[in-house]
Amino acid sequence: MSAAVDETPHARLALVLHFHQPVGNLDEVVHRCCDRCYAPFLAALEAHPDVVATLHFSGALLEWLEQHRPEIIAVLGRLAGRRQIELQTGGFYEPILAVLPPDDVREQIRMQTGYLRQRFGVEATGLWLTERVWEPHLPELLADAGVRYVVLDDTIFRSAGVPQEELVGAFETEHLGRAVRVYPAAKALRYTIPFQPPEETIRLLREAGERRQGALLVYADDGEKFGEWPHTAETVYGGRWLERFFQALREARGWLRMVKLGEDEAVAPARPRRRVYLPTASYDEMMIWTLPPEVQPRMAALVQELDRRPDASQVRPFVRGGTWRAFFARYPESDHLHKRILEAGRRIAALPDGPARSEARRDLLRAECNCAFWHGVFGGLYLVHLRNALWRHLIRAEVVTDRELRGKPDASAASSRSEELPGRAVLRSPEAVAVLEEGEGSLVTELDQRSTGLNVLSVVARRPEAYHAELARRGTEGGGGSSGGGEPTGPEGGGARSIHDDVVLKEGVRDVVLAYDTHRRGAFVDWIVAAGTPRAAYGSAAWSDFHHGLLGREAKTVVLEGRTLIACYREGRSPKSGRDGTRLGVECSFQLGEPGSPERTITVEASAGRDETRVGYAAAGGIEGATSVVVRERPGGPGIRVKLSAPSEVWWFPVETVSASEAGLERTPQGTSFLFFSSAPGFTISLELLEPAA
Repeated sequence: MSAAVDETPHARLALVLHFHQPVGNLDEVVHRCCDRCYAPFLAALEAHPDVVATLHFSGALLEWLEQHRPEIIAVLGRLAGRRQIELQTGGFYEPILAVLPPDDVREQIRMQTGYLRQRFGVEATGLWLTERVWEPHLPELLADAGVRYVVLDDTIFRSAGVPQEELVGAFETEHLGRAVRVYPAAKALRYTIPFQPPEETIRLLREAGERRQGALLVYADDGEKFGEWPHTAETVYGGRWLERFFQALREARGWLRMVKLGEDEAVAPARPRRRVYLPTASYDEMMIWTLPPEVQPRMAALVQELDRRPDASQVRPFVRGGTWRAFFARYPESDHLHKRILEAGRRIAALPDGPARSEARRDLLRAECNCAFWHGVFGGLYLVHLRNALWRHLIRAEVVTDRELRGKPDASAASSRSEELPGRAVLRSPEAVAVLEEGEGSLVTELDQRSTGLNVLSVVARRPEAYHAELARRGTEGGGGSSGGGEPTGPEGGGARSIHDDVVLKEGVRDVVLAYDTHRRGAFVDWIVAAGTPRAAYGSAAWSDFHHGLLGREAKTVVLEGRTLIACYREGRSPKSGRDGTRLGVECSFQLGEPGSPERTITVEASAGRDETRVGYAAAGGIEGATSVVVRERPGGPGIRVKLSAPSEVWWFPVETVSASEAGLERTPQGTSFLFFSSAPGFTISLELLEPAA
């Protein structure tokens, strides 16, 4: 730990902490993280110069700090200047590297490495792997980008057959002859820091050193656990956990040495590194979250059963969950965005080198930030502002690309298909882009307003999540309860409660009746609605009892003209209309950037005149005889005008999901869903994108 200590250590400790904020996160949220976590943690580190650490700050967070909190950048500079910290590289905008094209992987890493070199004068050799999602092809790409080592969870090594007692130093892995060092991060330390008294961590380190001279244990986890996670600010700083931990490390320096992994070879006992080949994996919780919600409880029960066995430590490592890529199957909205990014990247590659290509590439890389692609116990995919940020950057990249490619044959065709989007057609105009799902009754799942960078159809469907069982099980609002699969609660006075320990039901959640969608949300979803269906059924859990499925794709033609998307129905009513009273209802779901706004307005033009109604987000409603409906979520904001070829009845309801966040289960506004009933043969419905007020 200190240069003055010359004796060979019994044990070594590497503290590796990761700090990140998503692209597009709210400024007030990031400021709160700075005040509760980043600033006090770095201040404590600066006050203890004999405590060394390896830190990773994502490029997305560093960009924000440069603009809003430069004093934190200054502290990082001082710590790096006196070599108290090592700074790791990574994908600059924190993407899941395993699902990116190779050129994007290398560019993301080189961008972060270059920033650290220019800003802090350091040469980063280690990489923080986003969400610790590992796939066996990564060593070649990492080595190409100048990476020498990466930290992975020790459970991945165990699943490859490495005994627990061997997980005390560096290993080596390779792909196609390109090798990198891999360090196992000790799960036991992730369970104690900062959730148990500091003495528990010291005990684990001492025991490791007694078993093997010079044993290296790596703690690697999110820095937000030191103040931003629930309860941690009060315990880590208010309860002086971090101060006591640093003091305990200081008192152990007679037998414990702290190291930075980039310098580990200089202090490690001489021994050859063992070669290992690791399977596709991530941390244990992630591999459960990727499973279908109905499977997750069975997986959790199996793990608990195995943990009770006397040979649990020998058997448990070989029972694993799914892979990160499974989120693309669970959430089609995530898969759609990912494939659109791949398509955009291929089109950008056709641009010549220059400022325009660099601008488009930068926005594309921002759109690859991982946070809005998946969901575990944080908001993730369900947070509209995070999804909108990624769409905004993707749309900006495409605007630049199309401007540069204008006039080139087939480069900016009005309608195109690509290998990245099988079964889908991309419709383009200078003002808008739409994506048509040709195999799903001509459902439109994307409609981009290019001037604002807004995909007005980015509305996530309501789907089951494993934690929804809490709504049925819990009898009192806001009480505590174990969610399973998380880190243990520290003993009284010893440490912070982990975010996995509590499931809190926020206001308005306990009594909610969950309703799930059977389809992707978008525009021109065609329902054959039973006679006598009450308006209250629309959007409710009972909706499936009142509709009879979708029309086939041959029932309509969809075209994009400028800023207007038009659906022309060849038969305005379902074939059964007039005999059993069924009606054709055309569903469109919109969000215009602020779906939870209390200032949402729905303006209806009816055959009897104009009716403007300002309604709060939670209000459902309906009207007869409508010929036009205009929706805005805030005064002067972007809008959408729905024009109907004949007076029609219209229903609407707010689309809300019940999803987990750091604060508990909460209702999250996703958008507004409208149902337009056709009333005449040859029914036509058009969606016109409205610009914000100047």
